Amino acid sequence: MSEKKSYTPAEIQKILRISHPTVCKLIAQKRFESVRFRRNIRIVKASFDRWLDGEECD
Repeated sequence: MSEKKSYTPAEIQKILRISHPTVCKLIAQKRFESVRFRRNIRIVKASFDRWLDGEECD
């Protein structure tokens, strides 16, 4: 089985224990890389992990 490459906003919400609107704000502020596919948003795992570790997103 391959390693997970992205998170859904709901997964970020669970990981950080924050509200859905707060996840949306973080995405809008481009705190980490995200990709929109049709009506779905996916957060790039590597980018999120760097942000969570305190590194800046490029």
